[in-house]
Amino acid sequence: MMRTAGWKLYVIPLVVVLLLLMPLFFVPPYNGAQSPIQIDGQFNDWTGVATESMASGGVLNPNVDIVRFGVVPNLGPIAFFVEVAGSALTGGGPSPGTMDTVRIFIDIDGSASTGYRIDGLGADRMIEVSGYAGRVQSSTLWEFDANRNQRDWNGWIKGTSTPAAASGSRIEAEAQWLADVPTSVPVVATVHTVSWDKQVARGDFPVSPGFGTLSIVSDPQVPDVIAGNDVPLLRLTLTAHGQAIALNTLQIEIAGTAPANAATSLRLTDGTNLLAQAAPASPNVRFSFAPIQIAVGGPTTLFVVGDFASTTGDTFGVRLPAIHPFGVDGGVAALHENPGPRALGYLGVIPATPRVDGGFDEWTSLSADPTNDVTPRGNPNIDLTHYGGLQNGTATFLYADVSGRILAGTPTPENPREAPPQNSTSVADTDRDGVPDSTDPTPYDFNNDGTPDAQTNCDVDGDGIIDYGCPGGTDYWLNTTIPSNFPAPYAGRFVSLYIGPDNRPPVLGEDAIRMFLDIDNSTFSGYSIGGIGADRLVELRGKDGTVTQSALLAFTGSFPSQWAWTPVAPVTVALGYHAVELSVLLNASKLYVESGDFWGSVDSTTVVRAFAPSASSFKVSSASAPLAVPWQQSGPQPTSVLIDPSSNSGTTVYNQQRKVVRAGTGAGATPCDAANSAGCWYTVFYDQFVETTATSAPSTETITTGSRSSGTFPTDILSSNNVYVDYTEANPLIAFANDGASANPDFWSTASGSSHATASWTPPTSGLLVLFVGDEVGSGTPNQPTVSGNSVAWTAIKTINVGFNRFTLFGANSAGSAAGATTVDFAGQSQSGIEASFFHVTNVDLSGGVAAAFVQSPTGSGAAGSGSITLASPGNSANRPVSGWFHAAQEVTNPRANWAEADDGSHNNPGTGVESQWRSDAFETTASASWSTSSAWLGIAAELKQLTDYQMEVRYDWSGIASGSPSYALKVEAYHTVGEDFLVQVLTPPSTWTTRITITKTADDNAAQAYTMTTAEFNSGAPAVRFI
Repeated sequence: MMRTAGWKLYVIPLVVVLLLLMPLFFVPPYNGAQSPIQIDGQFNDWTGVATESMASGGVLNPNVDIVRFGVVPNLGPIAFFVEVAGSALTGGGPSPGTMDTVRIFIDIDGSASTGYRIDGLGADRMIEVSGYAGRVQSSTLWEFDANRNQRDWNGWIKGTSTPAAASGSRIEAEAQWLADVPTSVPVVATVHTVSWDKQVARGDFPVSPGFGTLSIVSDPQVPDVIAGNDVPLLRLTLTAHGQAIALNTLQIEIAGTAPANAATSLRLTDGTNLLAQAAPASPNVRFSFAPIQIAVGGPTTLFVVGDFASTTGDTFGVRLPAIHPFGVDGGVAALHENPGPRALGYLGVIPATPRVDGGFDEWTSLSADPTNDVTPRGNPNIDLTHYGGLQNGTATFLYADVSGRILAGTPTPENPREAPPQNSTSVADTDRDGVPDSTDPTPYDFNNDGTPDAQTNCDVDGDGIIDYGCPGGTDYWLNTTIPSNFPAPYAGRFVSLYIGPDNRPPVLGEDAIRMFLDIDNSTFSGYSIGGIGADRLVELRGKDGTVTQSALLAFTGSFPSQWAWTPVAPVTVALGYHAVELSVLLNASKLYVESGDFWGSVDSTTVVRAFAPSASSFKVSSASAPLAVPWQQSGPQPTSVLIDPSSNSGTTVYNQQRKVVRAGTGAGATPCDAANSAGCWYTVFYDQFVETTATSAPSTETITTGSRSSGTFPTDILSSNNVYVDYTEANPLIAFANDGASANPDFWSTASGSSHATASWTPPTSGLLVLFVGDEVGSGTPNQPTVSGNSVAWTAIKTINVGFNRFTLFGANSAGSAAGATTVDFAGQSQSGIEASFFHVTNVDLSGGVAAAFVQSPTGSGAAGSGSITLASPGNSANRPVSGWFHAAQEVTNPRANWAEADDGSHNNPGTGVESQWRSDAFETTASASWSTSSAWLGIAAELKQLTDYQMEVRYDWSGIASGSPSYALKVEAYHTVGEDFLVQVLTPPSTWTTRITITKTADDNAAQAYTMTTAEFNSGAPAVRFI
């Protein structure tokens, strides 16, 4: 017993000594001063930190209803606080459940022109926190790709873990990578939430640590008719949050169709005192004034008024610009626009005819659509309330409005994600070097060189090349070796991380409006939808109340349910807060309207609500599907990167295979490089022979369409030295051809009868057929003729009748024409004379129908030895004039100088001459003809609309290339500006052209595209290539 007790006495001092010595041997690493805010789900450390109250009730689900938001510096990093009305990150839905998500968007450079466009900011970083059952399941800090469209959600790249925690109604997060933000530029943040069932909410205004926020709410005050002085235009309500703010400048933007100087004076007042005034000379008007203090919580109201003398009927209004140049001292500005009765008024008078001007007063007889009928998820921004159409000559004007903000779009277009399995955990690796933060001695330093990643000025791996995603960044790979003093198994490991571009398609979160038009009043032709046969479709897309794309499309499907449309032209539109109006150059008989959003919700004007989603065109082509049109291209294009430049050699590590990376890996995926192909997309070329090269440019250049705008071929064509030839597309010119040359099918007949048929003839298979018809009767008024035959539809464009004589202009689309006779008929009325002149025209715009191809068609008549008609100025200088002339004498008609005569004929009993002519080299506003005898005359002139179809055709021919090599590769280094792609075609003699390369690149990547020619294409050393 004594020995046992002695042992106990011995052990106790030993333990005490060991405990005393432990602090000497186990010194924990020093990680810097402890931050005031600990991201641990305990929110006592937020007591005393200024956070901003947000109005609640904007969303049904309280778990995403934001009631408070705060941002605070945290000894380098930035900490964020979000509180909701219910329980944070609850999620919901059937097992395994769907997460709620909170997103904090951060502008770190104070510029709206960089980063993701949201709430008036250019967000360069985003913290995304998703959770379920009140727990944070993932927390990621994203960086926005400077090369992407600012509205492209898929521009978020380089995701890295960042601390976040939640408890009860509150969430806190921290961004270590914001530690290097310059203190001279305020960090500005805004918050958005989305629930598991796609309910969305946002903060009332952005917040900046240490700065106040100036909230500016605009209310349009413009009257329906603007006239006189002191006309109210805009009311501004200013409120400071966080701290009082001094305001010394304010900028407004003039909107409408009127010029800026239609307002002789614009003034900013506080209702009593004049603060500033300006005589506007441009749409942007800046008011500068002595600083005024905007108190916290106490609104200040300002007014913009103007003086006007114009009575043109143009529209005028003012608004705050989307991106406001801040004129605040010690704060940031947040802008919000309220709807008003109208945003634009008419100067002096309301126009009598419809216009696309944003005034909307012509829409007095609209069809109503039920409200709150959007399915399956309500959205007032696509909830159609009224729609309608008006016709004015050859144009149809269209209108639609919604109960919310038209074309508002979805700010955060990403579907909620499924919750991970219960009890699963993710391993944080903030610097993405493959070493978990819990093990990494430098968790914020990728290459472990002692400089945190946030302080590397966009060169995280220190290789001297700016990282991709930053402005001007070209480094697609981060490379480092883990130091030897790191714990196993990480020590000495080589890490290569792909951060370059990927080929994810753009996701813009646009709302879409589709207006289906029936132009032939037949339900048996066109796309079958909403009870009509839609021959044309107008599609509008937009976000943030702005049109991003518009197009008129023609149905090209083979059967009524086939979704097949060909772009025709962009459409000019005018937007209000709720409404849109536009016009198209065609006559529509029926209209059907649909609207849709990113989430898949739809509304329509005639379909029963329960059947709307299944019957909607958005089920076939969603609002998220890209609208492919040749005049606009959005989002990034796929990038090709040759991993191994020597892979064409006889022996390579790829066994004579060349890998071309089509897209890099996404965040968190495995590397894609010369040693690792996991996650790669690649194309394999079996070019096993050493390449021989020709070092000469083409021998001959032939430009058929377009022009060489600048540049020359480089002397060293194998080097990527940024020396190019630049070409510019051109619209093909209108061209004329005679169909009869005063012979069949032309005729001048005195055979008495009520109709006349030509002999059989074969019209061209494309272009516009033009026909002038003259006729005379012995007494009374001659009937207006009709024309048929040749399997085409002849349209009467214009007719003129004086006394016993009539002259008529017809047109027809010759597509689908057939050989046969053409018959001119007078509905049973016998004619004493009938005359007809045929010719055809190519490169005329027939997209809106035959009638729309004739922009104007004035007439004239008189009694003299000559006739003259005045045309209005052309809608396009490339349009061309034609004219036809009838006079009551059997004699020659002389065409106008510089005009080409198509046909000239005459007959006696009754004496009549009919002639036609055109001018192909220019447009002229005077058309005329002359003859020898003073006699009664009739004339019709017309303006033909040029086809808008920009084209280019450039041919290159080589000669004298040495033969004898196993193969011959054509290499092309080229790119084009935003628009349609172009083709590289190779000639197989004598006349077969085959597309071998498609140029899709819209920027110079200094990489050539290659094709190995066939023996026939090589043509014994004289190949030919063309670009179209």
